[in-house]
Amino acid sequence: MSDALARVEAAYREVDRLSKMNIPYVFGGGHNSAFAPDPGFDCSSFVSHVFHHAGILGIPHVWFPMDTHALANWGQPGPGQYMTMWVINTAQQEHCGLEFHIFNEHQFPNTFAQAEHPGTVVGWLTMDTKGFSARHWSGA
Repeated sequence: MSDALARVEAAYREVDRLSKMNIPYVFGGGHNSAFAPDPGFDCSSFVSHVFHHAGILGIPHVWFPMDTHALANWGQPGPGQYMTMWVINTAQQEHCGLEFHIFNEHQFPNTFAQAEHPGTVVGWLTMDTKGFSARHWSGA
């Protein structure tokens, strides 16, 4: 297995772990140096946490969760082979989420993950990517 695929699988497993913890969406939540859901996560801190946990955000080294504006310029444009980050950063809307391309009905059954809006918990949630830009880590 390639290092890139191993990191994406680690990201997938972290989303799976977080999705079972009932962590709420909180605007501005999770933007701390521990990448912790305090008091919850917003979309960009959720993506940053997952990337940091899998060792993806640390390439190049990042010491603090990125906001949506920074994530809109992170990585390479276009979809990734194993994982895509979808991001929109306009005056009307700022949001980001993840799509995994390692579908396997037994081991990796889910595809989209995000911290959507107040009243939801973070984790496996469907996502309409219309109007969003695709970004990916150069390794995946």
